[in-house]
Amino acid sequence: KDNNKRWKEIVEVKNTCPFFINRSGGGGRSREYILSDRGPRSAVDPLWMPQLQLHMLCADTASGLLLSRSATMGVRVMRVHRDDEYLRLMLGCVKALHKRAKEGKFPSAGFYSGTANGTTGRDYKRLVEMTVELARKAEVVVDNGGNIHPIGGDDRLFI
Repeated sequence: KDNNKRWKEIVEVKNTCPFFINRSGGGGRSREYILSDRGPRSAVDPLWMPQLQLHMLCADTASGLLLSRSATMGVRVMRVHRDDEYLRLMLGCVKALHKRAKEGKFPSAGFYSGTANGTTGRDYKRLVEMTVELARKAEVVVDNGGNIHPIGGDDRLFI
């Protein structure tokens, strides 16, 4: 079973927005946008970790690739490894939240902080810590160094 996981990965593509509102422009009602492409992300954003982990669970893969793509400055590919303990914590927190929703109850003030009865608070705190840790552990596997016109490649992909 593990041998099969080694040969397939999920792929998630996140495009960075190259446009920003020109704050130095006039105070009129219309907005002026400027091109200010910061390039692909240098690291996995922790906000993406739950999605990546759930994709790996659903696809039964041991790892996944996150492509951070920039309109004018190329792509960076990072590998994220599946973490079953993280998935257990995340699904446990979702299950506890779902149970309360089915009962028609909002989460109490201590639901996520750990002051409520049960382990949900401790699990949630650990889940947040692991989210940051896993994002930090992602490894860059491809970085085209801003070369948006690969030799022999189709540069229309980067327009």
